[in-house]
Amino acid sequence: ALQKFQDPVEDDLDVFGFGIDEEPISEELALAGKWLHRAIIRRRKYVPTPPKPPPTTPVPDIPIVHDDVLPAKTEHKVRTVRGVVRVYKNEDDMAETKELYPVVTAAEFCRDLRATLRTVASGPIKSFCYRRLMLLEAKFKMYLLLNEEREQDAQKKVPHRD
Repeated sequence: ALQKFQDPVEDDLDVFGFGIDEEPISEELALAGKWLHRAIIRRRKYVPTPPKPPPTTPVPDIPIVHDDVLPAKTEHKVRTVRGVVRVYKNEDDMAETKELYPVVTAAEFCRDLRATLRTVASGPIKSFCYRRLMLLEAKFKMYLLLNEEREQDAQKKVPHRD
């Protein structure tokens, strides 16, 4: 039985290359977009977004000395609950069971896994992904044709190439 999910926001469909202002898309393609959108939402639950890297500044050539020094001690606390290690920022958070990295239940994980496997096995999804892959491959080949000389010049300028 197919579960009812909230419809994705129209702006989110543009992630898959569905232009809202373009020609109307088929029902099969719209369904594939909705299923892929749900998969992305499920993914966000398990893969946290990484923090933005600090702005890069040129680093002078300084020899790096590797010391076998352990990092400073932190206030983090850990506790095992039914075979799952829970991490807390400090003792107070541990008392409040305020986890640093929330863990989903086994039932929720199994539900998400089944939904993901159903999405992967879907015919419209496979067709959409194949067409999208072919489009991206064609775009990459076009990039190579247009920028071949620039790429070769950039590679020749690197002194430590193999």
